[in-house]
Amino acid sequence: MRCHCRQLTTDDGAVIESLLADDLYLRAIGARLGVSASTICRERRRGLFPGLDRCLAVVAQGAFWGAPVHAGQARRRLGTDASSSYWSTVLPLLKLGWSPHQIAGRLRGMPDAPSISHVTIHAAIYAMPRAALRTELVHTLRESHAGRLPRARGSSRFTGVQNMTPIGLRPPEVDQRRASGHWEADLIKSSRNGSAVGTPIKRTSRYIMLTKLDGFDAQYVLEGFTKRLRSVPISLRKTLTYDQGTKMALHENQPGDSRVFRHYVVADSEVELSAIRSQGPGGQHVNKTSTAVHLRFDISASGLPLEVKQRMLASSDTRISSEGVLVIKAQGTRSLESNKAEALSRLHELIEEAFHVPKRRKPTKPTFGSRQRRLEGKSQRSVVKSGRGKVDV
Repeated sequence: MRCHCRQLTTDDGAVIESLLADDLYLRAIGARLGVSASTICRERRRGLFPGLDRCLAVVAQGAFWGAPVHAGQARRRLGTDASSSYWSTVLPLLKLGWSPHQIAGRLRGMPDAPSISHVTIHAAIYAMPRAALRTELVHTLRESHAGRLPRARGSSRFTGVQNMTPIGLRPPEVDQRRASGHWEADLIKSSRNGSAVGTPIKRTSRYIMLTKLDGFDAQYVLEGFTKRLRSVPISLRKTLTYDQGTKMALHENQPGDSRVFRHYVVADSEVELSAIRSQGPGGQHVNKTSTAVHLRFDISASGLPLEVKQRMLASSDTRISSEGVLVIKAQGTRSLESNKAEALSRLHELIEEAFHVPKRRKPTKPTFGSRQRRLEGKSQRSVVKSGRGKVDV
């Protein structure tokens, strides 16, 4: 089982002081408190009072809480204008071609020399204002880059979500939380990143759908959100707003037949809905109220991309008129709201199909084997037909 470190409390310090006074071994004290012997050794070293050969818990706690302050002051010893007294020690060594690692190691071995980390030297050089001194110091480094490079380099470095839609391009009805079908998502992680749960939130009602995730990378997030949101009707999953982290790097890798996040949001002003009376059997109720929905969508005047408009107008769908107006009639139920949702769902399905780029067919020639099989088949067929003549008796 993995062992997790913990900080010693004030009560632990008092116990350590008492057990050290009884001359117990460090390992025995660590076993009693559930920590390693090295932790007890560091606590004893911090608690040694000058002139007194024993560990005091008050002194150890004071040294522990004062260590970060001292470390911060030590990191700020080098200034950004070379006016600090410590630059007089570092600059000659840099001009001799020494690396920051060599300078930091040499200063640790020199008596009465300041203790400066190599990271402090690097940060001080690149924090200087752009001038001749900064350029000269950068050229003294063995890897003289114009700026500090990130620690994570190579093919695994994340370069941002590709081909994402900026949040500023969302329609006004999405920002104002008036239209349904728009979601926001994030992750909730446990302590030490042991597990995570996805939280798609509906923008209009703040309804949360907890999503089980088997991992933390982009593939697990894509599979988890896709599986969870498939239970939502198509008309109610139009867009998903997310941050620009690595978890959404595969947002474009969803298959076209099971895509969850919509490409395009149809604005309310582009759709014309009207209620009419339904046709067919249904009792007296069908002749008294208008429950069927008549949807009209002008493809040419919509905000769809040009290539999507061309695919929709070139299709052989009889619901598209010669003027480029798509007409959808929904009357499957006796509820006006259900028919409206059904009509909008059909509209989104047609738009999704138009966004799918058909695979271009490559012209090919028949192979030699296919030609031979065709000739053999014709020969066998001719033998069968030759036997259908008149029979001489």
